[in-house]
Amino acid sequence: MEHPNGVKFHNGMLYVTQSSLSKIKDPSGKLVSGVYRFKPTDRDIAVKNTREDPQLILTLVTQNPFCQYGLDGIVFDAKGNLLLGNFGDGTIHRATFDASGKVSSCTVFAKTDFDYSDPSAAGFIERASKTKMRTTDGMCIDDAGNVYVADFSNNAIAKVAPDGSISVIRRDPDGDGGNGALNQPGEPIIWKGRLVVSNFDAVIGPDKVNSKKADLPCTLSVLE
Repeated sequence: MEHPNGVKFHNGMLYVTQSSLSKIKDPSGKLVSGVYRFKPTDRDIAVKNTREDPQLILTLVTQNPFCQYGLDGIVFDAKGNLLLGNFGDGTIHRATFDASGKVSSCTVFAKTDFDYSDPSAAGFIERASKTKMRTTDGMCIDDAGNVYVADFSNNAIAKVAPDGSISVIRRDPDGDGGNGALNQPGEPIIWKGRLVVSNFDAVIGPDKVNSKKADLPCTLSVLE
């Protein structure tokens, strides 16, 4: 697989996001990414990373020209709908299934309030880091249907309510992860009433709050 990323097991099937499917060309020239579905008994699947793969159930295009990175975070809600984070666009899409298990619809459930702009522009990080859910890395969901999203580029954790409204529950400046601070969060999970967040801390660039690679020690953050 070219770029497998998020993984969830649901109703006896394994779902995997692929953040890049470069062999699939969109007329716009923008990045295509997708979701694969496998049986747990599958072995030796010859994935071609094209639309010929029967395991490829959904594709989306990342519209943000300055962050061409696709589907990443993945969770299922209580109704069995598939929620997918399109990293570069700062969107969460909700996919529904028909009785045969095929994707019947895919719509935007929540979207960042950030307008795509050039990271090389003066003051970009100052403006971008104040927005909500600029990027969507790993995601998890609670029993009330709230989705918690690792906003990787903004060094933040966003909360998306069941109505699609977005709030920021934690945001930290660039740092080394000391004292439990976020340090480029990648994956959140819910554990005993708290969020435990892994800090990736290894990607830099003009669009990232993180400006230093891999401070040691590597850290987890625990949020109430």
